[in-house]
Amino acid sequence: MKTNKILALASLFMFAATIQASAVEKTYEKEAVYHAVKTDTELTARIMAIEEVSKIIIQAAFEDLKKDLSAEFAKQVKTAKAAKEAEKKKRGKKAAKGKAGEKAREKSHEVKEYVPPSYTPALMAGILPVEVTSVNWDGKDYVIHARTSADSEEILSNLRSLNGDKDEKKLLLEFSEKIASKTAALDALRKDAESAPDEKKSAEYAATANGLSALEFFIEGYANGTLVHLKVAVASFSKAIELVNDDPAFYTGRGYAYENMGQFKLALEDYNRAVEMDPKNPACYNNRGNVHDSMGKHDLAIDDYDKAIELDQKNAKAYSNRGTTYSEQGNYQKALEDFNKSIELDPNVAVVYVNRGVVYNKREDSTRAYEDLMRAARMGLKDAQDILDNQHIKWRD
Repeated sequence: MKTNKILALASLFMFAATIQASAVEKTYEKEAVYHAVKTDTELTARIMAIEEVSKIIIQAAFEDLKKDLSAEFAKQVKTAKAAKEAEKKKRGKKAAKGKAGEKAREKSHEVKEYVPPSYTPALMAGILPVEVTSVNWDGKDYVIHARTSADSEEILSNLRSLNGDKDEKKLLLEFSEKIASKTAALDALRKDAESAPDEKKSAEYAATANGLSALEFFIEGYANGTLVHLKVAVASFSKAIELVNDDPAFYTGRGYAYENMGQFKLALEDYNRAVEMDPKNPACYNNRGNVHDSMGKHDLAIDDYDKAIELDQKNAKAYSNRGTTYSEQGNYQKALEDFNKSIELDPNVAVVYVNRGVVYNKREDSTRAYEDLMRAARMGLKDAQDILDNQHIKWRD
């Protein structure tokens, strides 16, 4: 779960996408039909149908994203070329011809389809919750209808944020692989049980289906948490825990939702459970440290961040979060040291520059404070852009 805290501003904001599409909300409604076998119950048939319809919806949304990005990219290339030609005419220069490097660049801009390779359906699944709208089960076929809605800017903004967070991206890709593995295992068990059904095979099939369902609830909870549907996220994570109660990621997910709802005691309970189950995972301590910090228990927060750094000395988030706590304590020198280290380890997180800028401002170093604010604005952080725009300070290159 996302764990970079921010000073002075009300909340974390998603980073703006490099390429902005127009804010048009799209709704995707799809149907899937699952043909049951003798081993299936209504529950296992539902699990398989949900998995199938979710794949169809996410793929449809991903294909539209590629079209939006391609069209916007082509538009920006055309605008950039026009501006370049206008500048050449203004200066009285002729267009350069015969340069292999420039020709290669122009050729690369002529591609009909543009989408960053790091944007994948697996990441899309982490930001688009799929809602089941109707079902029909006749004992043989499970017919399911589902939908999701989101505007293109929201999708791009959330994708940009996820892609820029190594831990979040890794988590979603790991769960995508787990879902694929469980689905393949279910398919194999299904064929085996269909050819020679018995109680043992049926029980194994049901247990594997429950495991897949738990993973699906996790993705559902994650996606709803990304869109700040926190109560729905809590319900989804809770269902995952009911099915599989020994996965620390499920408790971390629910803890994060509770934390953002301001229910810190419940969040702490879940984070404590995650730490107990996975005591060598620095993210567990980092998350718990954030809750301690929100509860005003700064010393306990620092202890948790220290443990996260002890387990992973390259944990940029832990340094950043410990820096925020030091700043809240008024220890600006240590805060600066931590922010500097965080930026050294990962220079691509805009909120860390804002946090360091706040500390520079506290130390009456307004020049460095505004330099950091401008860096954050150029990286796409909306809050930083608004602050500079309101003060009529130019930040665009």
